[in-house]
Amino acid sequence: MRLRAVVFDMDGVILDSERLAHAAWREFASADGLSDIDRLYADSMGRSEEEIAVLFRERYGFDGYPEFRERVLSWSTDHVPGGIIPLRKGARELLDFLREHGIRTGLATATERVIAQKELTDTGVWDSFDFVVTGDQVSNCKPDPEIYLKACELLGVRPEETYGVEDGRNGILALHAAGMPAILAEDQYHPSPEIAALCEAVLPSLDAVHGYFSGLM
Repeated sequence: MRLRAVVFDMDGVILDSERLAHAAWREFASADGLSDIDRLYADSMGRSEEEIAVLFRERYGFDGYPEFRERVLSWSTDHVPGGIIPLRKGARELLDFLREHGIRTGLATATERVIAQKELTDTGVWDSFDFVVTGDQVSNCKPDPEIYLKACELLGVRPEETYGVEDGRNGILALHAAGMPAILAEDQYHPSPEIAALCEAVLPSLDAVHGYFSGLM
């Protein structure tokens, strides 16, 4: 298949944020007596903040997610130099490689636009994307395919000729529903055989993703 465009998830793919967030979730869940937090964390990846609040309500019977989220965000920025969430290793080189070869790039994230723009600008890659679609620009977040279909529309490419790069279950389900070939760049989530079967490739790093795309040229 000809490679015309690539759409990336942000957290855990472009930004090394899932590692920090996962550590914070575990720390605060332990302090708050919230059980089985790893499962809830995996279920929440790619979902909107409103949807995660519902998961918290269903799992723990309380409406404390907004305060929990603020603590997680503060913890994450306190644990990185200058409060800037770093890029995942190999992200900048991969984006530069795609641009040099004329491959259009988009980003699709459940994060609100004002936050996504700040974090991507802080790391110097906001302008590396032809289009960015954020959670507050769509009605349905992952695993619904809407955000990826919108990204393809903005890029002017068909879903079947556009690779998606994700790091979580909900993102892979969204790509599959959109009809896009999916690459799972493993981070905090390691797929079940059922999810792995929906992927073109399951790769351990962005360097490996870089190598995979190089082989398609």
